[in-house]
Amino acid sequence: MMSAILSLALLLGNTMNSIAVVIPIGNDAITNGLDLWPLKRDGVRALMHSTFDRMGGNEAADSSHYTHITSDNRAIVFSEMGQGVLYFCRFNHWHGSPWHFKVDGTIHTVNESNTANPNKTPPVSPSLIYPTNAFPSILAPTFATTQGADLSWVPMMFSRSLELSYSRTHYGTGYCILHMLQPEILTSRPLTPWSMDTMPINVSETLALSGSASVFPRENCSRFFDTMAIFEQTQSTIELFSVGSEEGPEAIRIINFSLPASNAKEFGTYWIRIYFDEQENASVAGPMAMMFGAGELQEPTSASGNTSKDEGDVYLVKAYPAYIKFTGSSSQGSRMCELIMYYPMPFSSKVRIVITRANAVDKLQFMYAIGIAPVESNLAKNFAYFHATYQDTPTPTPGRDVLMLDTKGVEGQTSWSGHLVGTVITFSYNGVLNTLEGDPRFHLDDSRSPQIQGTGTEEWGGGGDYFQGGQRSTLPLAGHPNGKKSGHSVDTLYRFLLSDLIPFGYRAQVAIEHGGQDQSLEHYTSLVFWYGVPNASLVLTDSITFNDTESLLHHNYTVPSETSTKYTVDSRFELGVDHLNGNTSSAEVYPSQNISGIVHSSVSSFTVNVAPQNKGIMLRRTLDLAYADQNATVAIRSSATNSCWRLLKAPWFTGGSNTVVFSDPSTETGEPMTSVKLETSNRRFRDVEYLIPSSATKNCTKVDVMITYQKVTQDIFPGQPFPKQDGWTEFGWEVWSIVY
Repeated sequence: MMSAILSLALLLGNTMNSIAVVIPIGNDAITNGLDLWPLKRDGVRALMHSTFDRMGGNEAADSSHYTHITSDNRAIVFSEMGQGVLYFCRFNHWHGSPWHFKVDGTIHTVNESNTANPNKTPPVSPSLIYPTNAFPSILAPTFATTQGADLSWVPMMFSRSLELSYSRTHYGTGYCILHMLQPEILTSRPLTPWSMDTMPINVSETLALSGSASVFPRENCSRFFDTMAIFEQTQSTIELFSVGSEEGPEAIRIINFSLPASNAKEFGTYWIRIYFDEQENASVAGPMAMMFGAGELQEPTSASGNTSKDEGDVYLVKAYPAYIKFTGSSSQGSRMCELIMYYPMPFSSKVRIVITRANAVDKLQFMYAIGIAPVESNLAKNFAYFHATYQDTPTPTPGRDVLMLDTKGVEGQTSWSGHLVGTVITFSYNGVLNTLEGDPRFHLDDSRSPQIQGTGTEEWGGGGDYFQGGQRSTLPLAGHPNGKKSGHSVDTLYRFLLSDLIPFGYRAQVAIEHGGQDQSLEHYTSLVFWYGVPNASLVLTDSITFNDTESLLHHNYTVPSETSTKYTVDSRFELGVDHLNGNTSSAEVYPSQNISGIVHSSVSSFTVNVAPQNKGIMLRRTLDLAYADQNATVAIRSSATNSCWRLLKAPWFTGGSNTVVFSDPSTETGEPMTSVKLETSNRRFRDVEYLIPSSATKNCTKVDVMITYQKVTQDIFPGQPFPKQDGWTEFGWEVWSIVY
């Protein structure tokens, strides 16, 4: 249940006509994360930083690509300026450690049990991440538990800046998910910079409840329905459940099915559909097994450290928001399969659940229970509807990512705002594991650059090295529950996004590569969990195109001619490979584009339209990555009043360039500089974003924006300057008004 501190913050956020949204951050995003999963997160932008191959391929399995190497031999994975929270990090085993988290200028060095002697055979296992008071094992599991990765869900808040670097670069694969916060939004706690003295005790206790009824106890429900359902021999559909709300919005908090284990595999193929508030289309629609995190409802015949003998409790999925457990005794004829989900599903007036099956041959009976609870006051006017969207891709298109979700068109609606909270992905029906080289790539709100760009499929699922050859794993928020090695017909992973959920304001496109270069022809199926409402909280209210002189004149665009140069670049955004399998005579997968822009080293200014009732704006700029470490201050004023310029606190900084350092020494302890290669990608375009507070644009319909270049001097490695560094580039502007 919600903490007293957060409940008080929500109460203080109340106004006479509405309830102000208070964003849970830091530890609150986990301890209260499930209760507040439906809460819209307008003013929050998610980013993934990773070591991916900048050429769009899969060099060294997307490892060891760094923005630069510092004079003290640290390899920089990413640098950010502004305020936010780092919610998740994933490393391959202990590679890269000691890891350095530079929070608001203070470096915190983090080690793993194998850091001191990384060549030890066999390695220390199970290992720990130190200091353990800051990285308890349930929040920071290591490779023996995860099957190949060291992970951290420890929330790290920062108010000015964040940087991650590695001491060692051998096989330095990694990705991180962080939230950038709009200045002045209401948060559940002060944005106090993280330190290693922070002890996330309550957070550990929360995730330790995984696989138990204590995640949301039955007594917390105001209504509970518990009965039996029967599919008769020729029956294909059951109207399982239909109920109206009693007093204001309510939410389904528990859905529980129980049936003989012998019928579980068939039951897993049945579909569950859930309709909210008289909607014609089901918001939730997908196979029963995937709805609970698995690809197949079959007890594992073998698993890493856990062999099923059809006796006792065996978890197929032991996640925090859902679990699948086999229990009882086969020898005594009492072996059962129990499925429980705790996804909050709010509704205003009515909810209806329908179960269907394709093979209406045998009679099948099962028990079910559904718990309903009142919606917390802060959610009453700010909740989004739960969705589960299924996609079947029998034969992926070479060169194109497998699209798992495009919210545009869902339920006949063009615009959706909400957030992504999970995926279940079956990536092979044949035990083919090299599909796992494929990276997740998510585009949010029509950005041409993916804000989420990872390093591999099993990395997304919390593992490494193909889940160490296909071994099973099941963690509170990620896992590989099904696989050929454990007697299943499919390989499936799940990934729940609790604190590290991914907000969007207009549209979300969720995709994944099939294989390292989108070349695998394996059969994919997927289910994407998300919350959404069919209206935009980000509205495109203006744009500037440098190819069009009229556009520049219309927006009063100015920049001193003596400190600026207009030029045209023929290049690409950071997507997949140019040609399949490196065959340059074949058709281009992602053709280059010709875009004009400006580089300057002084000041540019322009006037743009914003929505009259805006709650702040998001500036999106297309830049030329050939120029490294682009940095500027941002100032705003009302165009109508010509008021004084307001200088915003955070600089706008984009670390690195399209030239990166590839450093992968042959040994674990090899110094980063012993194996250095500079790689320049032909992907020079990137869309980047900057959040502006509501107070700077309140009651405005037009604002003036002033960008002042700030020089950064940084070698790409000691003694070697970046190819280009002195400049701020603008190849297009978009203005998105926040309108929740």
